[in-house]
Amino acid sequence: MVAQHFVDTWGPALKERNTVQRRVLARDRGYCKMDGCSLAASQAHHIEYRSHGGSDDEANLLSLCAVHHLRGVHTGRIRVRGQAPDRLRWEIGSRPRGGTGPPDDPSTPPL
Repeated sequence: MVAQHFVDTWGPALKERNTVQRRVLARDRGYCKMDGCSLAASQAHHIEYRSHGGSDDEANLLSLCAVHHLRGVHTGRIRVRGQAPDRLRWEIGSRPRGGTGPPDDPSTPPL
């Protein structure tokens, strides 16, 4: 009987995990943080890539729609620097020829 009360009370809350990504999406109200975009955010992006020592702190994560994340940031056409949620600096432009790694990779020439 006590166990059933626990399941009834806490079951719905336990089904949805409180992950960093969910908290970041909630903080950003579910919208892409790219200037001028009003699409729903579906992904959390590390401002400083984890592969370059970036952390999973919420200040290093921002919400992006799939287009800006995958076709913008990860192709090098868009770069973001700063601290989330409201101290971000965007760089927009074409990825230079000759870059071989992610946008922040030292082998990729600057914009």
